[in-house]
Amino acid sequence: MLKFSVQCREVIDNMMKVGEANALLKQMEVALDTAQLGKQNAETEAALAKEMAKALKLEVKEIELMVSILV
Repeated sequence: MLKFSVQCREVIDNMMKVGEANALLKQMEVALDTAQLGKQNAETEAALAKEMAKALKLEVKEIELMVSILV
């Protein structure tokens, strides 16, 4: 009977360890998802900044052209 009781306790302890490992794995998955979303947002912002820079360059060229015509 004592052996069975020890085995039951070991099973319970191991189940708790598995539960803790699963919780840690879930935390890691959430952290990875958050990091991936952050990366996607940064890439999107960089692409928008690049497009804005292109638009501003064109605007500067247009202004330079207008100034050269007026002078």
